Amino acid sequence: MKSFFCNFVIALAIFCLCSSFVSAAEVEKTNNFGYIYWYGGEDVSYNKDTSNLVSIDDFYNDLDVDMYIDMDLADMEDGTDGKSCVIKSIPEQILRPSDKTPVIAIIIDDMGVNTEKTASVLESIKQPVTMSFLPYADNVQVQVNKAKEKGHEIILHLPWEPERDSANPGPGGLLTSDSHEILLKKLAANLDAFKGYSGINNHMGSKFSIYRDGVEVVMNELSKRHLFFLDSKTTDNSIAEKIAYEYNVPSTHRNVFLDHIETSKFVANALKEVERIANSSGSAIAIGHPKGVTINALAKWLPTLEARGFKVVKLERIIKERQTTFNAKADQLDNKAKN
Repeated sequence: MKSFFCNFVIALAIFCLCSSFVSAAEVEKTNNFGYIYWYGGEDVSYNKDTSNLVSIDDFYNDLDVDMYIDMDLADMEDGTDGKSCVIKSIPEQILRPSDKTPVIAIIIDDMGVNTEKTASVLESIKQPVTMSFLPYADNVQVQVNKAKEKGHEIILHLPWEPERDSANPGPGGLLTSDSHEILLKKLAANLDAFKGYSGINNHMGSKFSIYRDGVEVVMNELSKRHLFFLDSKTTDNSIAEKIAYEYNVPSTHRNVFLDHIETSKFVANALKEVERIANSSGSAIAIGHPKGVTINALAKWLPTLEARGFKVVKLERIIKERQTTFNAKADQLDNKAKN
């Protein structure tokens, strides 16, 4: 009896081991449907195999769980009504095709308001990055033109209402208390503040980015103007990217904030996180600000990337690539529903 039990345990272990290899191979073959978010904002494609998913309610009780997913696409497939689920593992080999160079977009927010800092950024950062100018900055068009002359991509940093009353988004900020007419008037004034930009991202906005009526006003106008949208993700509860998709506005989200804590050590670790995300998922988007520690770190870090196998690209390129992936997966879901 003892011998039989031992043999049974060994056979069971072998079966489980083989099953794990089969599962990994199957995931590699059928990798599709949706996104995964690591803590810190990383996203990679995942296999929609519900056997690997557990309820978010069980998340904090499961020490093996190390990533969670946004269910935007999965909602369409299995009707989870937006409830997040957790996936326990994903084979490393499917995270990024090995023949593709990982790409990185760096956005410098809050440009234009402090003209000295803006000039310092333009002098220090030699590699083209994405610069996000606040629409209420003085002489903003002149500053934008200088940035464009140096080859930088330009976006508009649209002020949205934050959750904290003590935080001020600045003149013309879009508020949840604004009427539809006032929102339209403010939005037009912001978007017409300067020329030469290809998209927008939100400045602050932890309160406004969960306000569907207001975000719909924004996305409707961005769609008309053929602009893309980057969700700065100032709150994990933001619905802005999801609504952008509904209005056919090319969109994605920020992965890493570089200088949430203004120390050299924090920025250095944040840049390592950018590299890790780019390596694992193929692309990474980071947001920094015209702070001394950030600009000094970027000035040293950016010139090293190409030799180490990374490529700095325009934000618009990553948005288009992620949008293409999203559309392909949405088409798969649509075809599956029809069949």
